[in-house]
Amino acid sequence: AAAYAAGAVRKHYGVPEARIHSFPYGIDLADWDARLGAAEAPPAGAPPVILCVAKLYPRKGVDLLLTAFAEVARAVPEAWLEIVGDGIQAAAIDRAIAAHPAGDRIVRHGGIRHDAVHPFYRRAAVFCLPSRHETFGFAYLEAMASGLPVVALDRTAVPELVEGGETGLLAKTEDPAELAGLLVRLLRDPAESRALGEAGRARAESLPWSRTARSLQQLFHTLTGK
Repeated sequence: AAAYAAGAVRKHYGVPEARIHSFPYGIDLADWDARLGAAEAPPAGAPPVILCVAKLYPRKGVDLLLTAFAEVARAVPEAWLEIVGDGIQAAAIDRAIAAHPAGDRIVRHGGIRHDAVHPFYRRAAVFCLPSRHETFGFAYLEAMASGLPVVALDRTAVPELVEGGETGLLAKTEDPAELAGLLVRLLRDPAESRALGEAGRARAESLPWSRTARSLQQLFHTLTGK
């Protein structure tokens, strides 16, 4: 995500490349793992859950996910969709769920404190956030820290964090059928889902906050000599 952000600063503000220093966000895995481990695991045989955690803004693509889920529900009748988030589109999203052909298998949980999101990640099978624009995408990092395969759009900074075919699957277009196909593929293939989730976890382990802090300290030292 650092490369996309740096490129955007160069393009939109005309800042010379030599003056731009960008560093990725990080995650405190010890804290994350403790909270995730304290959450209740899904019981054996529980229906597979697609999880989306997002502010409900148009750019987050939750509308696209809802459209795609109609096809997912036909192909995998036991699947559920859980949406965690609030925002300016909340009322519109709720109306769309009420009118959805599989609305009885979609739940929106509204705004949840960040220290209370772990149970949702714990019981999910796949994470999907088809965001149209991200400068990083912290929810993807949380999903990968939780060992979940990720489905997203191949847009802006997303492929820097979610590597297509490695830690997740990336839709090349905003065609709901393409997004649905990727979700169905993972729901039907536990082995691929597990492999992507394990690779995502390894990616999350490479992004501790300590790494970001060291990079910033080195930059401050270089600039100030202190």
